Amino acid sequence: MLPGIINDRFFAIFEKKGENGPIHEKSFVDGLSKVYLSCLTDKMKMTFEMFDFDNDGYVSKEDARILLSYVPFKGNKNPISGNAFTLDSSN
Repeated sequence: MLPGIINDRFFAIFEKKGENGPIHEKSFVDGLSKVYLSCLTDKMKMTFEMFDFDNDGYVSKEDARILLSYVPFKGNKNPISGNAFTLDSSN
């Protein structure tokens, strides 16, 4: 399920203000340029934007919870309570 949320977040940060619906060609090309051609600082800013789900300028506990809710876990252990954080490699 994680690639789906990554797709949604890329869409959200590629989409320019005022655009509703599909991403326009310029926004798409600009977004991909950030991913592949930008400096490390710009890539870090974009990564931050991806994890800031509520766009408040902070990555909060709730933002982290949302992201972690999409990570598949192996077994019955709850990673939030301090138990093992094991990704299921079978997916």
